[in-house]
Amino acid sequence: VAVCVRGSAASAAVATAGVDCTFVSAHDLRFTPRETAEFFRAAGVELAADEYGDLCRALGGLPQLISGALNVARLHRGAPVDQEGRPSPELAVAIAGSASVLLDTLTAEERAFALRVVAARALDAELAAELTGRSDAAGLLDRLEARGLLVVDEAAETRTWAWPSALRLAVLDQARQEEPGRVDELMTVLARRHRDAGRPAPAATYAAEARNWAMAAGIVERSWGQMVAEHLEELILVLRTIPEDFLQDYPAVLAGRALFVQMLADHPILR
Repeated sequence: VAVCVRGSAASAAVATAGVDCTFVSAHDLRFTPRETAEFFRAAGVELAADEYGDLCRALGGLPQLISGALNVARLHRGAPVDQEGRPSPELAVAIAGSASVLLDTLTAEERAFALRVVAARALDAELAAELTGRSDAAGLLDRLEARGLLVVDEAAETRTWAWPSALRLAVLDQARQEEPGRVDELMTVLARRHRDAGRPAPAATYAAEARNWAMAAGIVERSWGQMVAEHLEELILVLRTIPEDFLQDYPAVLAGRALFVQMLADHPILR
């Protein structure tokens, strides 16, 4: 007998009732890198060893997205995602299709909510309420998770939802088409919040995603030492994102871009 329940509170009641059972969470049903590798090899598709982990992280291990990635990999050789979690053009098209289908399963209010909270990479109910003005944010986040748009961080002290990065990129594109400027405005708000709280890495990342190049370059310039020492991966991603022409007014940041993005791009330390 298989029983599906919402949430995990029921598992404690069943256990204390003395019922012999195995509890399998939604997290357990997501693909791990090892399972992703087994799934691909069983279908006769072989990737480089480290590419399974990159793919699994970018897709959140969600079975429908992993299956879609396998279909793409059958037809197109090469890495399905790069080291920064960005999908190949072919996989991006497939994910955009999946995102569109998933969004179409939502009600009008759920869809509007999704196109606002996509501004945040990860969020709890409080942040979702701030971004959307919805007092029922927790319930709406649960519904987005149930549709396969979000995953829950089981280890977080506060219930936290996160977007699989490649799926988020597709939904961001949709949000920009339907509400031009709105999601970038929300990401700028998030960048400002992290900057003021002394968290330059997420601040610069959100600013770059919002295409607020002045804010992103300013954060990097002021926090260069901290980002090199503690957040090198995020720093390199931001430096790659900011257009080089824009950095003419930020010579220190431009020099850093030349160092990390051009001169040391293939150095093992950056991996």
